[in-house]
Amino acid sequence: MAKASLMKEPRVAAPLVNDDQRPLGVFGIAVQWDPIEDNKATAAPPRRRGMFAKFAEAVGIGKPSKEGTPADLDIAAVAFDKNHRALGICYFGNMKALGGALRHTGDALTGADEGWDETIVADLNHDDMARIAYLVPVLMAFKPGVNLGAVNNVVFATLDGAEKTSPVAGYKFPVEVNAGYNALLLCLYFRKDDDTWEGVSLEKPVQINVVMGQDPKAAIAEACKAGLPAAA
Repeated sequence: MAKASLMKEPRVAAPLVNDDQRPLGVFGIAVQWDPIEDNKATAAPPRRRGMFAKFAEAVGIGKPSKEGTPADLDIAAVAFDKNHRALGICYFGNMKALGGALRHTGDALTGADEGWDETIVADLNHDDMARIAYLVPVLMAFKPGVNLGAVNNVVFATLDGAEKTSPVAGYKFPVEVNAGYNALLLCLYFRKDDDTWEGVSLEKPVQINVVMGQDPKAAIAEACKAGLPAAA
């Protein structure tokens, strides 16, 4: 499977195409992180294997053999129309959005598993995506006791297709960029006038004000608006 060319350089817009310059009709929005190291101990050399290992070695990540404290993070993706109205949100509490155009593959609770911890699959060819102009994925840590700034080795990538282990272009976030916030806007995917898609990394920390016990969708969507371009 060809590597996606999107976002080989942070904050540089790039077409959503593979190495053959073919548009990615279906792609994965993937994140990986490590458990929080207990007492800030140095992790043992990571255990790497399979296709993910090639990508992990390229960007300098991997799962420590010492698990540490579990880190329950969550990825979400919010779809907006050209007027910045949120039309769909996909996250662990709403595994499918826009009629299945956005699909969450499963909730990770620790960050200790091998490979990508959470992935959302986006199908740009789905009929319900015709109204969508922007797609903003966000990594969240709004559950009690989880400090986003203490999580190690947060990595984001766009996958060429829906395969969770595909080795693709991506990058690693500095830990300090997360300090003091409970969410991180990962990137902005946007539809151009010719109906092709591009993406640009954001690495933008935001605060999601969620009242525990209430539906968080409105709060997540509101925070993701910070990743949208200025209204015309």
